[in-house]
Amino acid sequence: GYLDENSAVSMSGFGVGGFIKVLCGSPNFKLNVIPADVVANMHIMAAWSIGTKKVSSPLVVNCTATDNLHVKATEAFKIVKRIRQDFFPQKYCQSHKKVKIVKDTFLYWIVDVYEHFLPGIIIDIILRIKGKKPRVLATYYFFHRLMVRVRGAFIKSIEFERSNMDYLNNLLHDEDKKIFDNGIQNLKLEELLRPALHGVPPYDWKKYHEIMIQYDWLISIIQYMVLVFGCSFIYWMTIIMFRQFQLI
Repeated sequence: GYLDENSAVSMSGFGVGGFIKVLCGSPNFKLNVIPADVVANMHIMAAWSIGTKKVSSPLVVNCTATDNLHVKATEAFKIVKRIRQDFFPQKYCQSHKKVKIVKDTFLYWIVDVYEHFLPGIIIDIILRIKGKKPRVLATYYFFHRLMVRVRGAFIKSIEFERSNMDYLNNLLHDEDKKIFDNGIQNLKLEELLRPALHGVPPYDWKKYHEIMIQYDWLISIIQYMVLVFGCSFIYWMTIIMFRQFQLI
């Protein structure tokens, strides 16, 4: 996929910002980030190589990232968090929780219900009472379906052969290379993401900060109640089963 301004801001707001608290995947899987303009240039170069008969037959060109842009997800979150702290007001923009990356699907479902669905239900009920449109649970459900479908891509890091991409770059004349600049060998993820945040519209960070404090406080209470109820339920079920065994 493409990493543009919208997806970069979404990664910062939803992932590092604290709305998304659990992902299904491996902590060691790597992101394959490639600038969209480089992808577009490679389409043109591939068509040019066929039209001018620079190559005898069509090539399979894997437009993939260099080592600097092929980073682990955990490292990407650290980079986005650092950018976010430098770009947004420190007083109103602090991440209180880390994103959990769970590999086992069943365990992911349990943590997802605890971290996302239960708080989402309560928050939507409160929004309905206030006369506002409930969207939290629907957003979490959409994200859950997305994670289930793309889980495989978040488990294994896929390596692509990029020799044909380098070959097409070498076919260009020096003047053409100035136009189709695909020199991303030295480009780093932080250098790619920082300019994207300059397109963020003005935002009332003080209001956002107050909402997030209320949100975190409410979520903590809900999770504590669920934890107490769950432990009590297991305790009473254990006593009931023990008594049944004694009767037998």
